[in-house]
Amino acid sequence: MNEMLIKGGTVIDGTGAPRFQGDVLLSDGKITAIGESLNGPARVIDATGLIVSPGIVDPHTHLDGQLFFERRGSSSSWHGVTTVMTGLCGYSLAPCKPEDREYLIRMFARVEEMPLELFRTELPWSWVSFGEYLDALDAGLGLNVVTMVGHSTLRYNTMGAESLERTATEDEINAMRATLRESMDAGAFGFTTSLAPSHFDMDLKPVPSRQATPDEMVGLAEELRDRPSTHMALIPSGLFRGMTDEDKELILRMTSVADSPMQLNGFGAGADAWDFMGLATAAGATLWGVVSAQPFYKFVTLYDGTTHFNSMDTWTHILDKPSEERKKLFASPDLRQKLRDEVDLEPKIDAMKLRRPRINWDLVTIHKAHHEKNRELEGVSIAELAKRQGKHLADALLDLAVSEDLKTVLCTRLEPEAKFFDQSKARVYRNPFSVPMNSDAGAHLQAECKAGEGTYFLRRWVLDHAIMSLEEGLRKVTSMPAKLLGLTDRGAIRVGAKADIMMFDPTKLDALDKETRNDFPGGATRWIQKAEGVEYVLVNGQPTIWQGEEVGDLPGKVLRSTSYR
Repeated sequence: MNEMLIKGGTVIDGTGAPRFQGDVLLSDGKITAIGESLNGPARVIDATGLIVSPGIVDPHTHLDGQLFFERRGSSSSWHGVTTVMTGLCGYSLAPCKPEDREYLIRMFARVEEMPLELFRTELPWSWVSFGEYLDALDAGLGLNVVTMVGHSTLRYNTMGAESLERTATEDEINAMRATLRESMDAGAFGFTTSLAPSHFDMDLKPVPSRQATPDEMVGLAEELRDRPSTHMALIPSGLFRGMTDEDKELILRMTSVADSPMQLNGFGAGADAWDFMGLATAAGATLWGVVSAQPFYKFVTLYDGTTHFNSMDTWTHILDKPSEERKKLFASPDLRQKLRDEVDLEPKIDAMKLRRPRINWDLVTIHKAHHEKNRELEGVSIAELAKRQGKHLADALLDLAVSEDLKTVLCTRLEPEAKFFDQSKARVYRNPFSVPMNSDAGAHLQAECKAGEGTYFLRRWVLDHAIMSLEEGLRKVTSMPAKLLGLTDRGAIRVGAKADIMMFDPTKLDALDKETRNDFPGGATRWIQKAEGVEYVLVNGQPTIWQGEEVGDLPGKVLRSTSYR
């Protein structure tokens, strides 16, 4: 038997129950005993001074592609994350016919800001069906993976390019339903979809899911009924202005016919969103909202490209060009007035037509100048630079960027970091329907990394700002998402549960500042976020972090919904 004893730690079991001193005995990947002074095998972890808790469950990642060429799933795996969900926002890598791969790759690359060539060269693409995809993925992983069928992928698989242009016929909806059934029979946990105005493809067309009617979405939701451990995820249309009445009606219809939980991502700024979730739950729905625990900021250049200016058409089209052509176009006197006009018009765009959050030029700062002579500008906002130089905002940014071959690194924020820690956010995190784990791990890695959502939440909000007990904070990122995802054997320290465990020093636990690393295939650069204070991580009873260092085992599994029925 493969046994291990965790001895002398403070156990917080993930359910919200009070902590206690105790030992935890593991055998063959499961927890077999919990108590005081347990006797066990020779392999012992001395957890004195450490919190022994379930591993973090991350219900919102885009690690779909990365897990094929970086199977540990870092940065997530460094933060005690032992299970992730993929296939979010309507995008999955299956089902996918060979002739559809290029569109799918380019859609992923556009929406999630992923390296296009890595998807082309580093994925085996040995699958067509969802079951074949799961088999290809399930070949040694650093964490467990829950997979979802993406609605845009499903729609394109059924309708081809016409999925971008029109509603589906009854026969096409039935074909999508049949493929979704087949995918769930193979182990998918349900489906995800998006109506977000920010989601469009490389040709600036709304992604396929945005052409779906409510009846199509409700039809797909019906396929989840009587399938335990399945669920849905939705980004409503009111992403930037607040949940609309149409959003609410759709959510109620889908949850009613599915009789399954629904995860809401980016569910809008409306003050009544949480009230609606409470009323819907009282009426029998099961809803939860995934929210971000960290301040949102990205590092972007006009050289590498960015989605930050996506609400402005001319900027977007230029950023789709090769870098040398891009430089010429941004420098062109003939285009400058148009670029200025779009900057001026952007604040007036209807929120339903925004492709990205509105730009606050006071919060777009020069993070790193490419040339030494411009280093004195680091930390200066584009708004301040324009004021100093007596220029339009567009000219201030573009004159500097063009002079630096577009390699000026900008830091963009949605709000000042000093204003991030306020009581309105604390109320959201305390809300019974919130899960503070909107990590987007695996996406946008050329600009950002929020894989440390769980450790950031526990450090800053729970331990530092004391908005709730550590017991409740851990429940929010372990047993609560596990339960909502239907993972009845994970997310808690209890006898019989899978041994997905993290052990951390609460005095040191933290998600560190983001940094770059050139460790993707071909030396591709990504942003990472390291963890501090996470001493041990076990996945299915096997170590992936030992005394703070990565170890060689890859014990993670593709979890299949069929195992939970």
